Amino acid sequence: MIVDSHTHILPPDVVSDMPKFMSRDKTLCNLFRNGSRVSTAETLLNSMNQNKIDYSIVMGMGWSDYSFNQYVNEYLIESQVNSGGRLVAITGITPQHGDIGIYEAERCIASGSHGFGEVHLSEQRMAGKPFDFLKPYMSMLLTEEFPLVVHSSEPVGHLYKGKGQTNPQELEKLVQFFPNNKMVLAHWGGGVLFYEMMKEMKELM
Repeated sequence: MIVDSHTHILPPDVVSDMPKFMSRDKTLCNLFRNGSRVSTAETLLNSMNQNKIDYSIVMGMGWSDYSFNQYVNEYLIESQVNSGGRLVAITGITPQHGDIGIYEAERCIASGSHGFGEVHLSEQRMAGKPFDFLKPYMSMLLTEEFPLVVHSSEPVGHLYKGKGQTNPQELEKLVQFFPNNKMVLAHWGGGVLFYEMMKEMKELM
């Protein structure tokens, strides 16, 4: 069995008219204004068939706009159902929007989401803040034994759109704050795995 553990898809109407939706969501604009390509569920499934991929995890992208996040979440869950479960939905969250963000997360879990993410602390203007704002979400995930997927940033190298500041030090604090939760630190955890020879980091991971 082959699983692609990190993919992103967007609804066809978003893909066909990106400028319109970029005006609504800052994250979308930052990541795709230079013409980067993104798949729909249909194009992803075609690629999976060509490359003999059994399942793909499809995720949100740390959206800044609540309504856009909700719209994409609906598409992720719909795609999961229509694909017969070959696409596995991990839905986006917007903790920066308070209670309505929590209600949306609850709706997604009830509708079949298998986790939350990909959270982008920098793009969602939550980097460097105390992690209490994540408690309601982490409580839901703990109950369901589902993961939080977190965008991770390399502490070295060039800057690029969407890199952010969620470096290994920030990730260490996040994991320490929620020691009982499952987390996926995307993009190799920004290199955090290379610190495993430090006893405290090995125990934390």
